[in-house]
Amino acid sequence: MPEPRDDREADPRGEIAVRERPVPSELERASFSGGQLRGAALRAALLAVEPSSRDAWIDALLGLGEIPEDGPSLPRGGVPYLPCDVSAILAAIDLVTLDARRTFVDLGAGVGRAAMLVHLLTGARAIGVEVQPELVAHADATLARLQLGGISMRCADVRSVALEGDVFFLYAPFSGAILDEVTRVLAALGARRPIEVITVDLELALDPACVLDVAGSGRVTRYALGPRS
Repeated sequence: MPEPRDDREADPRGEIAVRERPVPSELERASFSGGQLRGAALRAALLAVEPSSRDAWIDALLGLGEIPEDGPSLPRGGVPYLPCDVSAILAAIDLVTLDARRTFVDLGAGVGRAAMLVHLLTGARAIGVEVQPELVAHADATLARLQLGGISMRCADVRSVALEGDVFFLYAPFSGAILDEVTRVLAALGARRPIEVITVDLELALDPACVLDVAGSGRVTRYALGPRS
């Protein structure tokens, strides 16, 4: 497993060099539009921004603009849209192996920010599952404007979707009966083949029979699931 990285960038003097401004420079915007600001280069640019400003910085880079309000399609037990912060997403990436051969699935994806960021940083295929059509439409418009491939959004109740992927991400997207059902589905999937589940600010009551390992610290937890030999 990759070692967690420090969410800071050292300058040549061994000190931490960060920028407080929450908007990308024109050079960064041009590099992103041209497809160069990806992977390690994008991570370095993010780490050069003050942690408290990284969310605003990535929102500006993606051009997410004004987010639609939650609508009547949000089911009972669903959590109103709240984007996961960039620092938690970086910590999640450091707990798993993600590359172009693997698929990342965000359950309760909102406007797709986490899915987009994970794809841009790792090259992994990313799928966002979101029940609110207004949020999915906003995500689809962003993907079309940025001409980003390798990312797709599905407008559906997560309970009605056949889950396929390698790494499943949950940032407290639902509670109660919905969370219980999704937890059972993930456990059943993990009993058949290896998967990883990343949660932020959420503890899962998974069947111990399918849990091979639990790792992480603070807000982010990785559950490695799989059949026991």
